[in-house]
Amino acid sequence: MIATTVRQIRSLGPALVLLLASCITQAAILADSVNDWHASYSNDGILDQGEFGWEYGNISNFTGMDAAFYGWHRSVFYWDKARGVSIFWPAGFVPPDVAWGQGGDSTGCRPAMHWADGSYAWAGEMTNRWAAVRRWTSSYTGAVDIAGTVGRYFHFSEVPGWDILFAVAINAQTLESPVIYSRYLAWNDDSSYDFFIPGVGLKSGSTVDFLCIPVSGSASNSHVRIEAVISESTDVQSSDLDGNGFTNLRDFEILASNWLRSDCGDNDWCDGADLNRDWSTDLIDVSQLAADWLKPTFPRADFNNDYAVDMNDIAVFARYWKAENCHTNAWCQGCDMNHSGGVDLVDLSEFLDNWLTSVPVALRP
Repeated sequence: MIATTVRQIRSLGPALVLLLASCITQAAILADSVNDWHASYSNDGILDQGEFGWEYGNISNFTGMDAAFYGWHRSVFYWDKARGVSIFWPAGFVPPDVAWGQGGDSTGCRPAMHWADGSYAWAGEMTNRWAAVRRWTSSYTGAVDIAGTVGRYFHFSEVPGWDILFAVAINAQTLESPVIYSRYLAWNDDSSYDFFIPGVGLKSGSTVDFLCIPVSGSASNSHVRIEAVISESTDVQSSDLDGNGFTNLRDFEILASNWLRSDCGDNDWCDGADLNRDWSTDLIDVSQLAADWLKPTFPRADFNNDYAVDMNDIAVFARYWKAENCHTNAWCQGCDMNHSGGVDLVDLSEFLDNWLTSVPVALRP
């Protein structure tokens, strides 16, 4: 396999390899939930579904009426002040100028609903819940970073609500869809929480879904503030695939064993061999590995980036031991080594496997 790959690279010549390497693009913002909302409205005075890739609606597990409402649904009612309809909003507070919701009769925009920087689920039984969902459809293929802030829209002393589960999911269709981040918002929790989810694999047509889900018998007055930015990922993949501190033949063997795979975004980027994270292992990845050939790197489990896995890294690991929500902190400074969301015995085992790995002092940059 390795010999075949080398022959293919040589047949192309160095000029084409350099051209392939130049295809690796700079990070850029792909979507901004609040700014895109305002830009959509300012374009023509109407906030259309699908503008800038955003849709607003709900996911329901409602089981009545032959399960007619089960699954994902776009909101059917667009509301703005010019229409002269009263929005569903707490008394004494100024409602937003524009919203999407379920409704449209004289009672106004009903939940589940969305406005520029927030969402609202729906009161209901635990067995018949509705999650407010704002959905972004990607035209980009590769890895993205998802960052944002979530919290209650009103202080609980002013507008008492119920408990809500905020979640981020990829290609969600039901409330049971696997999520990549979640945050429980208790009824009396008025804090705002930043979240950061690096290196999420998307294909063109994939959706990123932000869900506000009732977790008790009601969600009345549980208005949630949500702001999110989706960018090309800055979570750079090292060419040192085995984490020993060097890019060498062992790393080339890992790449060769994953050669021409096209499912890397679903499989840990093909053991890391999909270096540019375009879901496939090909000559672009080979060219990047060649550019890093024999260069020293930070070994795996070198949490403090000093080219050695030692007692300094134990101190970092101990600081994050049993930590949760590591998505929000660059995988807890790398201590969440398997990206499970928490630092546990699995990460400790991998850390010990890399104990005392180091790059000789004379070879460090």
